[in-house]
Amino acid sequence: MAVNLERHFNFSEIQHLKHNIERSERLHQAQAEHLCFVLRVERYIADPTFQSLVKSKHATNTSYDVYDLVITDGKFKLKCVLWTALNAFISKGRVVAGSVIKLTKCTLLYDETDLNGFNFVLIEDLTVDGTDINFSVNEERIPWSPDACTREQKQVPLASSRGCYVSLWSSFETYGEVWEQTVPDSQSVSDTTVLDCYTLKELSRLGRSIKASSIPPVIVRVLTRSRLRQYAKPQKAEKWPYQISMVIGDRSGSCTAVVWNSLCTKFNKNIQEGSVLLLENYSVKPHFSVYTYANQTKVIKGSHYDIDLNLNPYNPECKVTIIHASAVESCWQLPSLEYELIDRKQLGRLPDNFICDIVGLVIFLGRYERVAPQTTDSLGRRETFWVIRDVELVDPSFVYTGKTFVIKLFRSIQADTLDRLCPGDMLLCSNMRVVHNLTLVSNSRQKRHVYLTCTGETQVTIIQKSRSTLDHPVVNQLITWASSSRGSAVVRAATYGGYFSYPPLPKDLQLYKQLWPENRAMQITQSDQWESVLQSLSYRESRNLIVQADIVRICHHSLKYVHYRRTSEPKMLVDMEFREEVKFQHPDYMSDNGTVLGSTELYSESLPCKFSPHGREHILSQATFPPSVYSSGLRRAQGASPALAIKPSFSYESVTLMGLNHPVMLHTVFLHSELSLHSRFINVISNNARSRAQSHGNEDSASWRCLCHIDLHQLDTGRTEIILNMAYLLT
Repeated sequence: MAVNLERHFNFSEIQHLKHNIERSERLHQAQAEHLCFVLRVERYIADPTFQSLVKSKHATNTSYDVYDLVITDGKFKLKCVLWTALNAFISKGRVVAGSVIKLTKCTLLYDETDLNGFNFVLIEDLTVDGTDINFSVNEERIPWSPDACTREQKQVPLASSRGCYVSLWSSFETYGEVWEQTVPDSQSVSDTTVLDCYTLKELSRLGRSIKASSIPPVIVRVLTRSRLRQYAKPQKAEKWPYQISMVIGDRSGSCTAVVWNSLCTKFNKNIQEGSVLLLENYSVKPHFSVYTYANQTKVIKGSHYDIDLNLNPYNPECKVTIIHASAVESCWQLPSLEYELIDRKQLGRLPDNFICDIVGLVIFLGRYERVAPQTTDSLGRRETFWVIRDVELVDPSFVYTGKTFVIKLFRSIQADTLDRLCPGDMLLCSNMRVVHNLTLVSNSRQKRHVYLTCTGETQVTIIQKSRSTLDHPVVNQLITWASSSRGSAVVRAATYGGYFSYPPLPKDLQLYKQLWPENRAMQITQSDQWESVLQSLSYRESRNLIVQADIVRICHHSLKYVHYRRTSEPKMLVDMEFREEVKFQHPDYMSDNGTVLGSTELYSESLPCKFSPHGREHILSQATFPPSVYSSGLRRAQGASPALAIKPSFSYESVTLMGLNHPVMLHTVFLHSELSLHSRFINVISNNARSRAQSHGNEDSASWRCLCHIDLHQLDTGRTEIILNMAYLLT
């Protein structure tokens, strides 16, 4: 039920906020606390403008992210800047659109180079009062505070020269209305324009000898296009640091075209693979784009020319016309958009890093996880995040081989498509890269855990079974199979969510060491740093933790659903029977000294759920992140529905680790899908440790020293999932 803001806030808070801050600073008085409601949380990349505005109050600032908050008391609203030292409030999901916060310390900063007196509120300290109240708020009806400047009222970063905000949770996704522009297709092209057009072959011959004032038009088809690339850096003041790379082709061959800067906002949604473009006023330069592809023969049937067509918003201003399919003439002889579709049987025979297209039926849909790149920025930080989800697809060969496509999809390629993906959907993925993980392969008979990952040019499409526009034998075969009884049975067994790790780690320590080449040494975290690592996790962040520790306790847990009770609500209440059995316990486990981290509990969010057509809304709600803009009645889905549990019973081990030098214990959870895997882990550890202890004559105090690979994930609920992926006994 929505609650009116009038019952919670003082209507004089926002209207006089700037005045009260300035007065308290001038008189050197303690600031009054201000209670307010967060309407918006928006992010942008720091730049020199931000550095110059805040340096008068804060001599040093090396942050990558800056956040603007739009706050209200119900009567007026105001846009403020959050001091970067408080970024953890946002990155950990503690302050979101819809939070109630109390401002305890603020500063009013002026732009001393602006004669109009531009100023803004810098929030230097705050406390969170709550996020669970569903307030009835319509932001559009709340006026701006009388002293809000013009820039505050625009949809642009407040303390920066950037042209737009970026996604709140991913460093590589678009955000805001500026990216929603649509350009209508042209229904016709004049005969004069067509006659004036050059081919790409002719352009390559003339090269830079063409005068900018007489560049001829070209008509081309987009064969592949990259995701939108952002190259903003804190030390560079670029308003539109964006780029889109494409391979374009005509009857004579193909070349690369690059869309730059603000032109990307206009055409990011409108130019797709297969689009036919009329390009005018572009510039021709030698090939220097970042576009790369491992298998050129996939998209290039003729010659590929070593030139770039640069489409700029100025000097010169490029004119791009998207030609409607009905206006495309066959006499132009444009290359068709083709797919090199493979089936699952062919995948194992393809070389490493091969670029291919696949199509399949979704049988597993992993959760979204935020992963920091392996490399850091120039300041050594890891503030940028990819948003990734694992997906399993099958094709008709699954019935005979039992093999699936395991793919890792990055949300930045097409967030709107991935957000509405569900088990049972047919998914077409183009320009995927094959990964064999050959480091661990020593002979041809050894099992290879092959998977596919995205490239910068990957495109994903959900195929409608009843009206597919792609006429390809592989697609038609999949549609027929998916509609059969066998295909339907596979979909009924589909799952989503929960902990998922692929490819599996090697079982041998020496093979595990091969995963770490000389230029990327294994990073073993010391026990005195375990707590800080857990505390540093951001919202939905996944990270690996490698530790050397003693196993001091192993406990077997079993959970069984014994009764389902239907209620009037969509979900059911479940009665559960819980048992635990200690398999091993070292005397040091009972010590009260030191820090205890983690939990022996297996969280429901770590378990996959069985797919049901009635649970489609639950799946889609789990795909969403806390929004940047508050909407009344919009609540975050947390956890998994017990009614959708994959099995009526399951078991797991809790494994407790102890640091070698520091009195700190870490509880981890070891999951096993098969009894053999469970037995192997317990027996190998216990048998080796017991034989070693017997040789020393003291079995009860056996020390099980292991190298442990742990998977961490920060859940929506604020709890940390700590999964023991693999433990290697050290002798």
